[in-house]
Amino acid sequence: MDHPHAHQPCQARRTQARPAVRFPGWRALVVSTVVGLAFGGVGGWLLPLARARGWATSEWQQVAVLAVAFGAYSVATAADGSGFIATWMGGFAFGVALRKGEPAGGERTDGEPAEKRPADLAEQVGGLLGSLSFLVFGAVLLGPALEHLDWRILTYAVLSLTVVRMLPVALAPAGTGMRLPTVAYVGWFGPRGLASVVFGLLLVEEHVPGTELLGQVIAVTIVVSILLHGMSAPYFADLYGNWYDAAKATAPDLREAQDAPAGAGKQHSGSRRLR
Repeated sequence: MDHPHAHQPCQARRTQARPAVRFPGWRALVVSTVVGLAFGGVGGWLLPLARARGWATSEWQQVAVLAVAFGAYSVATAADGSGFIATWMGGFAFGVALRKGEPAGGERTDGEPAEKRPADLAEQVGGLLGSLSFLVFGAVLLGPALEHLDWRILTYAVLSLTVVRMLPVALAPAGTGMRLPTVAYVGWFGPRGLASVVFGLLLVEEHVPGTELLGQVIAVTIVVSILLHGMSAPYFADLYGNWYDAAKATAPDLREAQDAPAGAGKQHSGSRRLR
């Protein structure tokens, strides 16, 4: 008869050999989502209230939007979450809550011009930081990526901007009545930029194997996107705008024309701006 403790060393070794199963990504996702929704929802609810009661001028309303973003990022990071995810979710919740809090008809009650929006300053700051990010990307990260460039990385970069991007976009609007030129236009102009950099940083934070290769792929994809989308933007913007004008004139019930702002697609002197 075996001693009851005879197999304990073997069992202990098997137990020690099994690594603990951890899911830090799920925790970060849940924490970041909750923090972002909380900050964005509360901020979007308070801002129209303060504006309606005259508690905040238009200048401080601009600052409040930035405060929501920085607050969501800081709290999520301190709670071992992802500041990027929290900021995105905060922006989503903020926009929904802000639209619900606006008076009917979109009329301003604080005496400020209607064209002033609370997010104007945040958009300008975001544009500046985005430009600086691309500057740092080109100066610091691009060189090492190009040193190890091979045909496989370049091939995937092209596939990422064409098949991998355009096929899901072509399937997404199925049944909406969107015409083929619209689907092709939206599918093609899906530039890879700051979002790809952010996702790459998330992988670095989680210490995913193969981070160096992933960084090279992301860097090359962004470069190819800047070249292809940048060079084709003026031509395809004019081409699609001309198609839209002609299609709207011949088909008043054009799906793309529904809920479009007045004057959309109308060409003035010079080329159309791609926004």
